Amino acid sequence: PDTKTTPAIFVCNETSSNEFRNDATLCEDKLAKEIFDGNTDKTSLDTLPFKVSCALCLLGHQKNGFVAIVADSAQELQPTICKAKAASEAANHELHSDHAHFICAVQLSSFKSLLRSAKTRSKHSQIVSEILSQLKTGGVDLPPSADDASCTIQLGHHLSSLLWLEGKLKSKKRSQYIMVLGYVDGPTELMLDLPGGKRHLGESTLESLVREVKEETSLELDKQWLEERLSRRYGGALDENSEDVHALESEKENGNVYFVIPPMVSTT
Repeated sequence: PDTKTTPAIFVCNETSSNEFRNDATLCEDKLAKEIFDGNTDKTSLDTLPFKVSCALCLLGHQKNGFVAIVADSAQELQPTICKAKAASEAANHELHSDHAHFICAVQLSSFKSLLRSAKTRSKHSQIVSEILSQLKTGGVDLPPSADDASCTIQLGHHLSSLLWLEGKLKSKKRSQYIMVLGYVDGPTELMLDLPGGKRHLGESTLESLVREVKEETSLELDKQWLEERLSRRYGGALDENSEDVHALESEKENGNVYFVIPPMVSTT
């Protein structure tokens, strides 16, 4: 892997390039079991006293997963957002370090306008005010100092990537609202992004997506619902993705995939 420090190299027998080309998942599972001493409970790997970094070649057969839960109105996303809030409160403050400070529904057009208005100060301020208004309407408790005039809103890399890829969808009917994570980076600084992240060694894209979403939002995605609609390429059960789920990939980010899914059916 591309790392600033010299990593320890673990050599696993019977995982040569030929074996990897024939069955990459089998080789990775074997490697994971040897490194983690047979521990197959992937949800407990964060407690281990060391970290494993994967080279990009391991993301060819199972990618890092991110999810965009979308709907035609903010009201349709509210039940999902309420479930996330309730689950976060039930965790009794024992949340993952990457957990969002808030979760909200925002118009996709507002985000696209924000990207286009970066070089026009007056237009940019207008769009920021529009997004802040949507956050407040959605019940987000913003810092008192985050007023329209002084607040800055940064779009995370993955949300920006999704917005670019979403414009390439062939479907004529597109949803109007998207559920995003929010982080308060300072008294007047907000950052909005998508849930999802890097998969662990031995995980499928689907498994990593379910884990990352729970860590960042407290939501438990309905794994069976997704499995029945995703292709084996992402850890699902189908030859091709169903029409319920859009999987968007970029040549610039060949290690990531962005899933666009509807609300309600997406969580348990």
